[in-house]
Amino acid sequence: MEFLTTIILFGIPILGLFFAFIYETTRKSKYLDHTPQTERKMYTLNPKFLTAREASFFNILLPIASKHKLHIFAKPRMADFINLNINFNDNRTEFYRRFNPISQKHIDFLLCDNNFIPIMGFEVDDKTHKNPDRVARDSFVDGIYKYIGLPVHHIWTWNEPETIEAFIINANINKEDNITTAQNIPSKGEISNEQ
Repeated sequence: MEFLTTIILFGIPILGLFFAFIYETTRKSKYLDHTPQTERKMYTLNPKFLTAREASFFNILLPIASKHKLHIFAKPRMADFINLNINFNDNRTEFYRRFNPISQKHIDFLLCDNNFIPIMGFEVDDKTHKNPDRVARDSFVDGIYKYIGLPVHHIWTWNEPETIEAFIINANINKEDNITTAQNIPSKGEISNEQ
């Protein structure tokens, strides 16, 4: 009986401390190897944030957007400006099934008003957008943009800045409809009754 009391009094707390130490060590271990020497091996700065086509279009878009007092955001993730209609705590599987595709895709250029409300977007397309996988991807994201009321234009050429400006003017004219639609989308923490 004395032996059992000794184990209970000393063994269990020691075992608890051991497991706590192991937990803390493994939990923090993902941060232990972030020294300057290892970081230089793992990461490099991308010298070209935009492709040549994207940069060319951006240079055309910038003065037009400025004229209409719009802010340009380059390559934001869809998940940065689209809320999910699913409560994470109620259905994690469905949440991730819907979240993962938009968390890994971006729009080339997102234009927002002075309140940072998305007004419209541009996708700078090239010949790769004719590939079957890109056609499927574009169809998927375009469907989401249509559902949330965000006009997105696929641009192949931009020889006529007037056309780009017409897209922006049209989006600003229809801004009230777009904002209403976007505000009706519940945040990530809400559930829609229309499911």
